[in-house]
Parts: sequence; structure tokens; C-alpha cells
Amino acid sequence: MSILAAPEAIPRLTAVLSERFGANRVSNRSAVRELAMAVFDRTFAVSRSLTTVALLVAAVGLYAALTALQAGRAPEFRLLSAVGHSRAGLWRLALSEAVALGGIAVFAAVPLGIVMAWVLCDFVNPAAFGWTIDLQVVPSSVVVPALVGLAGAVAAGAFPAYRASFRGQV
Repeated sequence: MSILAAPEAIPRLTAVLSERFGANRVSNRSAVRELAMAVFDRTFAVSRSLTTVALLVAAVGLYAALTALQAGRAPEFRLLSAVGHSRAGLWRLALSEAVALGGIAVFAAVPLGIVMAWVLCDFVNPAAFGWTIDLQVVPSSVVVPALVGLAGAVAAGAFPAYRASFRGQV
């Protein structure tokens, strides 16, 4: 049953109904809505935290992969140095490879992310919760993570490139 009452009458009405029917049967719609919104907001806060952790793990993985790649290519860099390439040029070469790898990863990740969002919206949510939302691909929701991914590739590749070109591996 639902009762519509003036806001100033709600405390008194709640007390009377709680006394008559028991406290566990009377709830204030606005209080339930506020609680639901607080839980919803916390869910998105957790989601943002998990996204940050995933980006950090990806950056560490990319750093490790680029370090291994540069270490394996040390003889090639020595040869390029011997034929006259500057260390700064070798650093730019190694860094551009890191950016290219990051670009390839972003190029693959964007459509895969959109497909995953579509699957979640159209299949997982209805099966798990009985409701769905329309998928809307907002350009800023695609461009910002793509730029963060490229920036992460630059950050993860800068030190291995520096080490490969300036620290005696060349």
C-alpha cells in the first residue's frame, strides 16, 4: 500500500503506522530512494577504483614487456649506434615503438570495449537483474580512455627507451 502525504505529516504518520503495523512495514519512499542512490554512487566509486587499478596493472605490464623487448634488441641498437645514429635518435626510435604498440592496443581495445558494453547492456543485465539500459557510445567516453592509454604507453616506454639508448646497451 502507498500513502501520499504532505512532507510535514510524514514523521507523525510514520509513527502512527509503525505503532499499528510494526516498524518493519513502514518505509519512507524518499528515504529508500536516497539509500538506493547512495548505494548506486558507491557502486560507481568502486568501478572507478577498479578502472584505476586495471590501468596501473596494464601500465606495469606494458613497462615489463617494453623492458624485455628493449633488452632483447640491444645488439640492434648497438649496430645502429655504430653506423652513426645518435643516442637521442635511438631513444626517439624506441619511444616511437612504444607509442606504436600502445596505439595498436588502443585501436584493438576500443571496439572490444564497445562490444563488451553491448553484451553487458543487452544480455548480462537482463539475465542478472531483469532490466537493461540503452547503450550510448559517447565520444568523450571513448577518446579520454584512448588518450590515457596512449599516455600510459609513452610513460611505460620512456624509461626502457632511455635505458636502451643512454645506459650502455647501445
